[in-house]
Amino acid sequence: MSPTPRNEGGAAYDGIGPHSPFAHAFLHSLEAPEMEFERATRHIRLDVIKRTQGLQVPWMRSSLLLPISIAGHLPQA
Repeated sequence: MSPTPRNEGGAAYDGIGPHSPFAHAFLHSLEAPEMEFERATRHIRLDVIKRTQGLQVPWMRSSLLLPISIAGHLPQA
C-alpha cells in the first residue's frame, strides 16, 4: 500500500495551521481506528479535495488482499 498526499506530478500543499491538508485528514481518520482502511482513504481524499478546493487530490496504490482497519485489523463478524 502506498498512499501519497498528491496526484502524480502535482503539488502537495502545506495549508494553514500546524498540519498539511493531507496530514490533518489522516490524523482525523485515526479517530475511527475500526474503519476499514480503504474506506478511510476515501474519506481522507474527499477531505483534502474539499480543503484545497480541488488543487490537491491524494492517490493510493494498493495490493491489499484482505480488509484491514487503521488499527491493523477488523473485528470478526
